[in-house]
Amino acid sequence: MSNRDLVTFATIISAGLIKSTDYIPCCDEIILREGEPSELIMDLSLLKDEDAAVKRLLSEAYGNFEENYPSIETGFYEVCAKFLMYQSGEIDWSNFLESAIYIAEHGRCQWDAPDFQRFLGTL
Repeated sequence: MSNRDLVTFATIISAGLIKSTDYIPCCDEIILREGEPSELIMDLSLLKDEDAAVKRLLSEAYGNFEENYPSIETGFYEVCAKFLMYQSGEIDWSNFLESAIYIAEHGRCQWDAPDFQRFLGTL
């Protein structure tokens, strides 16, 4: 994973969009599939405390000096906020997707508008 991916993953966990019940099984699958999984994957597979997982991911990202440190674009946080509104029932799924498409179309997000449009098209 690149530094950008590690920081993005840490941010998603910190925002509550992914829980330990999501990333631990994924790490376990990687461990079973790979002969020698990375130390990071091994650590994450054991970290039920999401704050500890975030710290471990950030430690990995900022300990890797070969890459530039990523900065998360503001649209990422806007999409996360809209998703939290969806999770809390304040908006429905199509409103979340329409908001995310608008944010992504204006170039302020890590994801492209077609990624969200694909989900909207399945409704």
